[in-house]
Amino acid sequence: HSVGDEMKVTENFIAIQMATYGTFIEIDFPEVSSWLPWKNIVVPLLQFQIHVENAIEHGLRQKAEGVRTLSLSFREEENFIVCMIQDNGIGRKASKERGSRGSHQGTSMLDRVYELFNQRNEYHFRTEYEDLYDADKGDALGTKVIIYIPKRYNTQFK
Repeated sequence: HSVGDEMKVTENFIAIQMATYGTFIEIDFPEVSSWLPWKNIVVPLLQFQIHVENAIEHGLRQKAEGVRTLSLSFREEENFIVCMIQDNGIGRKASKERGSRGSHQGTSMLDRVYELFNQRNEYHFRTEYEDLYDADKGDALGTKVIIYIPKRYNTQFK
């Protein structure tokens, strides 16, 4: 499964959400040219989609007022491609306080896949979560998920 495959899965998921619930979110989906150089890099299945789904279900859908935004972007580092998924939802803390609980199956599955394959590789997949807050008021401004994707990664069990 490649970055290109994952982008298509994620784009389809967003299209299904929009067809089902309407255009309640402004999506900033990256142009193909921004990730095309890395389209063949191997990533775990649902690597981006799981985090997009979490942003929609636990952050954006819970937001009572204002524009709801979701963005995906990429940048390159020396040994990694970095994918950032950012929303302006209610934030992880407020989501938890409101009782919005997922099964954590998606992110747990990714953690297990990372654990298995990272043992066999010099550079490791990893995911970081950044809770965004208004510096003056302290209000939650959403969540940013940062996914580090090694440029060279062996997914073969031998």
